[in-house]
Amino acid sequence: MLEIERLSAYYPFDEDVLQAVSDVAEHQRKLDWQSIAGKLPEPIIFSPENGNPVEILDIAPKDYDSQQVYHLPMGCGLDASMTMRVATLASAQPSKRIIAIANPGGPGAAFGSLSKEDRRSLSKGDMRPVVGPVFKYLNSQKLSEVVQVGYSYGADKAAAAAFYAPDYNQVVPKGIFMEPASVIPRSIIDLALAFNASADGLDDYIEATASPVYLEARKLAEKSGHGFAGYVMGLMRLSNIAIAKALCYPCFWTHLSGSLEQNKDMKADLVWGSDSTISPDKSIRYQFKKPNKFYDHLERVRTLVIEDGKHAMGDDIYLLSAMVLQCSKD
Repeated sequence: MLEIERLSAYYPFDEDVLQAVSDVAEHQRKLDWQSIAGKLPEPIIFSPENGNPVEILDIAPKDYDSQQVYHLPMGCGLDASMTMRVATLASAQPSKRIIAIANPGGPGAAFGSLSKEDRRSLSKGDMRPVVGPVFKYLNSQKLSEVVQVGYSYGADKAAAAAFYAPDYNQVVPKGIFMEPASVIPRSIIDLALAFNASADGLDDYIEATASPVYLEARKLAEKSGHGFAGYVMGLMRLSNIAIAKALCYPCFWTHLSGSLEQNKDMKADLVWGSDSTISPDKSIRYQFKKPNKFYDHLERVRTLVIEDGKHAMGDDIYLLSAMVLQCSKD
């Protein structure tokens, strides 16, 4: 009941959403990291023909009725912290296959590096180099209809994936885009400042979970990734610099409108916090009033705004799961 009340303070989630996430949270609080990690499949490095290798965590229940691809935030591989986030999403959606896609990370994570040619394309806003390998994995698994989900840069990737899906004979019935970054034009310096400011409230969101196993996972991730210094080193990889340049373009709206145009039955849910530095509230609301291609498809787009929410709210893993479950409902 306490967890239901806590999550309700963020947003009036539906009762079944609150109950499902609360049950997962209460169960996880009784476990340690090894108990959770021991039941997960090992991440794999998928190396497509004519593509960049990607790290993937594919959680497939014995009987599942649909599948989601979850794109991680920028600079994040599948360390213990991100794996805990994905494991929570999977536990809250036991009938879904959850396929988590990592990004180029810090020291020791060589996978995900992009070629010089791909970096050049990506830096100009063409995100095919980062979504192409995802579709090649889906095709290798004979999956052709997948919901695209992402947070922060992951939301930008998810929107780009929905846009490029027809090129890979894929159908996207729904996109769940939380806190996308490429929503306004920015310089690389402005983007860096916005991401730096996005750490505001981070500790509060983490502590609010009251989850010892999540705190344990975060400590393990910090150790394996060499802490903040390792994260910064990861962001300085040439591939991540190219990603940052791509996020300086407001290409989220192009990808969203294009994906709705090409996927005639697709529906989209857009989530942001009203105090976010990455997805500015006024800028996003402006797009819903401005006549453009995106405006033509508004009847298929729902919004979920977390009042007073900051970009770091994604680090409350139970709030994140509640947002995904709420958006997954028809």
